[in-house]
Amino acid sequence: MIPVTEPISEDAARVLDALRKTFRSERVRISTALPRLISKLGIGKFVVYEALRDLHRAGMVAYQADSRGLPVSGYMTVSPQETQLAPHEIEWCDVLRAVGFTAAEHEALDALSAKLGDFQLADMRHLAKGLRALAGRDASHFEDAGPNVSARNLMGSAKVIAQLSARATAALGLPPRLQQSSPRYVVCAGPSEPKATLLIENPRAFENAVRSGLAHTVALVCTYGFGLSYLTEELVETLTLRGAEGPIAVQRAGTPPPLNALLGAQNVYLWGDLDRAAFSIYASLRRAIPQLAWSGIYVAMDRMLDDPMTSHPYAALFDKAGQLLRAVSPPDEPTMYRLWERCAVRAVDQEAVSEAEIALLGGGSIEIIR
Repeated sequence: MIPVTEPISEDAARVLDALRKTFRSERVRISTALPRLISKLGIGKFVVYEALRDLHRAGMVAYQADSRGLPVSGYMTVSPQETQLAPHEIEWCDVLRAVGFTAAEHEALDALSAKLGDFQLADMRHLAKGLRALAGRDASHFEDAGPNVSARNLMGSAKVIAQLSARATAALGLPPRLQQSSPRYVVCAGPSEPKATLLIENPRAFENAVRSGLAHTVALVCTYGFGLSYLTEELVETLTLRGAEGPIAVQRAGTPPPLNALLGAQNVYLWGDLDRAAFSIYASLRRAIPQLAWSGIYVAMDRMLDDPMTSHPYAALFDKAGQLLRAVSPPDEPTMYRLWERCAVRAVDQEAVSEAEIALLGGGSIEIIR
């Protein structure tokens, strides 16, 4: 594409603007572009052709031209719109270069300028120096929580690292987990020597289980601030990290063992909603907790599927409208496959189970109860 050397007509400017906004691609099929330009701009075919010829002569559109300079069939290439850097964007580029960032780091941090429009030049320098120093730290410096690392290294602000793009985080060598802003809690209840561990999807259902008295014999575990399905192998391994980096165990009732002991117990059961999403949660947790089985409480929920007054369809009102559209592989175990088929049309939320049934069925797996 040659540089622009002559002004273009008003019609040519409108056509160029429409090409850039309508197709958002530098390479456009001519047979597709012409009718859409005519329709969008409300101008005649010959006006569009003349505008394209002006753009072609000006070097802003490239195509194979006939003897009259008009496009023949095929594709045309549209020059991208030139972007003008704002003064603060230029200053940020200069600051990054001055503190010694590599070309790759510089490029990754360029996007941060969008958040620096109200910065003074001196503060840009302070920020860049802090980022440069942080990039040179060893891994032990990043064991703490992201907001703590951010506030103690970047101008006293807990929020800077969370504002960085994934590309910038990687370029600076920062662990992605530093961008997690809030502590993650795991609420536990149970005796000092529980006969099993029950992982519960919903905090309200966890409270129902506590009220049922199940925590006198079984350890109850529920997450708060992150989904139960994120209790993956990687997260379980962070339990030994200090601070808020791993999930923080909070004791709700009784004297349950440490969280890593609960997750490593011989009998660990899952209790969530009886719907297709539960199978995704189970598959995710099973990678971290291979001995995981389904709770016997699902026996009660299975019976509830047969009554339209105690079960519901996968509809928007019940916050399940998209579940059947997600690709989830059916389970291999016969008992689980039966439940998979049973909840193909209707579902039951775990809060529907009575406290009496929680106490009766919550201590074993679905295979034992059956």
